[in-house]
Amino acid sequence: MALQRFPLMTPIDGEGKIFRGFLPIHNDEYFIQVHLPENNKNTQLYGDSKLKHILENINEQQLINRLDQLDDITLFLSELQTIIEEYVSINKSSSLNNNNNKMNSSTIQRYKTIMSELKEIGFDKVVHINDTLDHIIFEISDNEIRHPLKIYISSTYPLTPLKLELDGPTLSTPLTTTITSSSTETTRTTHSNLYSAIQYYNEWIKIYRDYFICMNELDQNTRILDPDQPMGKDTFRRIALKGHCSLHLELDSIYPRNGLKAMRFYGSEKNIKSFQQLWENKSQQWDNRQSPYQNLYIIFKDQLMPKVFDNQKEDTSSDVECAICYAYKLEHIELGLLTPDIICTNDQCNRGFHPTCISEWLRSNPTTTRSFNMLFGKCPYCSEVNLL
Repeated sequence: MALQRFPLMTPIDGEGKIFRGFLPIHNDEYFIQVHLPENNKNTQLYGDSKLKHILENINEQQLINRLDQLDDITLFLSELQTIIEEYVSINKSSSLNNNNNKMNSSTIQRYKTIMSELKEIGFDKVVHINDTLDHIIFEISDNEIRHPLKIYISSTYPLTPLKLELDGPTLSTPLTTTITSSSTETTRTTHSNLYSAIQYYNEWIKIYRDYFICMNELDQNTRILDPDQPMGKDTFRRIALKGHCSLHLELDSIYPRNGLKAMRFYGSEKNIKSFQQLWENKSQQWDNRQSPYQNLYIIFKDQLMPKVFDNQKEDTSSDVECAICYAYKLEHIELGLLTPDIICTNDQCNRGFHPTCISEWLRSNPTTTRSFNMLFGKCPYCSEVNLL
C-alpha cells in the first residue's frame, strides 16, 4: 500500500504496521523506519544519523509517548513531520542569530581597533578612508615630499595581517613581494597593525630618500615628456630639450647621484649631434656631490626645457608637440606609441611631426613626389622640402 501524502514511505510487512522510506523535512529528506504500536508495544523509530541527532535533542521518549496515541500511519507521519520541521526551523534561526551576534561583535571590535590605531598615528596623515574600512590611504611627508601609502585591511582584521602598497622602487627583502598588474608595478608587505606599518614605511622612505629628492628636483625643474604623471616606482624620465629633442635617462634608486644608469637622446640626427657632443665633452666632470639635475644643467644649461606651469603664459608647446595633431604622444594600432621625432630640416622652422601625421599630410599634398618608398614634400609651415 502506498501513501499519497508520503509517496516515499512503503509498508514492509503484511499487516501495515512497519513502514520504511524517506520523510521530507523542508528541502531535505531523512531515512526513517516506523514500527506502529502493537500488542502493548510502544512506537519504535529508526533512522539515519541526522534524524537520530534531532530525536535526541527533541527528547525521543516524550515524542514516542505522544505518537503512541496515533495508530494511523498518515497521521503519525504528519505529526512527526510537523514536530521535526519546527525543531529544524528554530535551530536554524538560533544558529543564524548566534552567527550574526558573533559577526556584529567582531565588526565592532575591528572598528574600535582601527580607530584606536588611527588616533595613535594621527588623523592628519589620513587622506582617504572608504565606507567599509577595507583600505586607508595615508600621506607621509619627508623633506617636503609627500608619499602616498595605501593599506588594505581584511574584514577579519586584526586576526589577518595588513597589506601595504608602496609606490616606489622594488625593495628585494624577505618582507616584500613584487606584484605586477598591467603596466603598474608595486611592492606589498604584510604587518600586524597600522602603527608598525607606518613605522616600516618611514624606514622604507629613508632608504630611498635621496632617490625621491633627485627625482622630485627633475620633475620640478624640467619638462617631463614621459611618464605623463610620474610615480615613485618610475625610475626613468624623458626630459624635453630644445630643437625638438629629448633625453631619456634612468637613475639608480640606491645611488641616484652616481651618474646616469642609462641615457639616450631622441630627435633628428642633425639636432642631437650637438647634445651628444656636449655630453661627451662634459660628462666626465659629473659631480656625485650634486644632484642629477644640477649636473645636467651644468652640461646643457638653457637647452633643458623648464617645467610648464598652469599659469605660465609663454607657450613652448611647439618645441615638444606634433605640429599637425598638437599632441606629444600618439597611439597607433600597428606602430604603437609614437612621438614627434620627424623634424623639419629648416633650422628656422625646426617643427616636429609624428611619422604618421606628416606621412598623411605629404600624401594628401599634390606637390609631393615619390621615389620608391621615399616621399619628397613641403613642410606644412615653412614649405621646406623634406624627405620621409
